[in-house]
Amino acid sequence: MGFFYKKPKIIPGKADPIKQAEFIEKYLEIKSKLKENDQVYFIDSTHPTHNTRASCGWILKGKENDKFIKTNTGRDRINLNGALNLNNHSAI
Repeated sequence: MGFFYKKPKIIPGKADPIKQAEFIEKYLEIKSKLKENDQVYFIDSTHPTHNTRASCGWILKGKENDKFIKTNTGRDRINLNGALNLNNHSAI
């Protein structure tokens, strides 16, 4: 019939065990030197967007059958930052 149902293949990232061990060692060193009221926070951010995301579907084989979906500019995104205190599990 000439149809193919395709989805992109993903390759998961791999953590570097040496860098993880170095981080833990440094973190424990910092933690051991904290004063009574000092706190350590781990921060991260996310950048959600409001946009169309293409997925897979049954489409006839061949460039002439490619399907196109319009999207917005992608510039209308927000930046969300957060911090987690591991001592008391409070979040900012």
